[in-house]
Amino acid sequence: MSSRANARLYVRDFGPFKEANVELAPLTIFIGRNSLGKSMLLFLLWILETTQPDLEAIARHLGGYSALEETIRALLGREGAEDAFNRLKNALAHGFSTAFRERLTRTYGVGLEKLIRDDAKSCEISLETLEETIKLVISDGELAVDIQIARLTQIAEALAREVRHGQRMGLDLLRLIADNVISRAPAGYLLVAGRAGILRVLLAESPGILFKLKEALASDMDFLEGVFSLARDYAKGHVDTGAPALKLLLSELGFRPVVAEEFGMPRIYVEPWAGPKLPLERAPSGIREISLVMLALLDRDVPLVYVEEPEAHLHPRAIRLVPRLMAYAINKLGKRVRITTHSDILVSQVNNLIAMSADPEGARELGYEPSELLRPEQVRAYWLRRAKDGDYVEVVELPVRETGFDEVEFAEVAEDLFVERGEVYRLLEAKEKKSAA
Repeated sequence: MSSRANARLYVRDFGPFKEANVELAPLTIFIGRNSLGKSMLLFLLWILETTQPDLEAIARHLGGYSALEETIRALLGREGAEDAFNRLKNALAHGFSTAFRERLTRTYGVGLEKLIRDDAKSCEISLETLEETIKLVISDGELAVDIQIARLTQIAEALAREVRHGQRMGLDLLRLIADNVISRAPAGYLLVAGRAGILRVLLAESPGILFKLKEALASDMDFLEGVFSLARDYAKGHVDTGAPALKLLLSELGFRPVVAEEFGMPRIYVEPWAGPKLPLERAPSGIREISLVMLALLDRDVPLVYVEEPEAHLHPRAIRLVPRLMAYAINKLGKRVRITTHSDILVSQVNNLIAMSADPEGARELGYEPSELLRPEQVRAYWLRRAKDGDYVEVVELPVRETGFDEVEFAEVAEDLFVERGEVYRLLEAKEKKSAA
């Protein structure tokens, strides 16, 4: 989509969710216990925001390339323009339906009917922006797609002029439609949970294994494709290495990433402060996890980053630096970041950055650059919890104020630990008294 301002996701009877509204921001955070669907929502956003329509399916739906060109030409005619417009719109919806069906089933590893909430007969998914709305309905194993594009009439007329002057034809015309009618993000890095293990097991054998396992381990393979893309961009100098938090994070972890070419392909290595240079898949787990998060956030070419548990395998001191890196990527590079997390430290630091945004000069005295701060309107946070009145998951928005958002999910655990520790001390004291008697 060409604009993500005020973008909003809506789902009904999808997976464990009865109904959910999620307003997206430059930083969107999902928190909650295990097995509540945080990753399911994250993957859904990745699919909705980055899927390109199947161009061949568009042409087939219209009856071939000649019919496509005739449809575009008809848009400028006095008669039949409305019918041509509707044919083009329906063909675009068909192209999206084909692409979404393939990505939904590959990513989740189940048939479409399994994505519907138990006891429901259908599910609805929509993503709305100022310029575009895409709505998906799954029912009886079928997927229906409806698109609403604010500027479609003007864009269609521009396309018709291109055809009339003979400037674009056939597949080239389809690409022009994809680029202008549906201006979607060129790519988005999906950094799945277990990154360290995937690298260690799959990439260590041979890069060629990516192609052998593409269908069996879909989301993991998409992740590995992102690894190769990150290596290429890093080798080309497309990664911003000037982020203040990057220097601090590399110093904290004691390594720096480098790129070396092997068999005509760039490959990421790490140089630790002590010891030999290692391929990324042979580095310690924390370094394997965070290296790709760092590079994805700072890659100038890719606007969207989706990360499961960016804090994985990191020491608390390192976790504190990750939100600073996210803020820099958002403010300096225009990134849109969507994450899931179980880390109270990460959430607390996000709240610190929000609170400090009210006084950038004061934040500078504490060692924070203005580019590392987050304004309240740049953040949306959602707490996933099991509903008390039913067997489904609620998605509760946590209002973001000048001091951040509620950390209730983690506060409850901290309170439970505090109470339990009091009980432990009571038992130890009673035992000590009994022994003294």
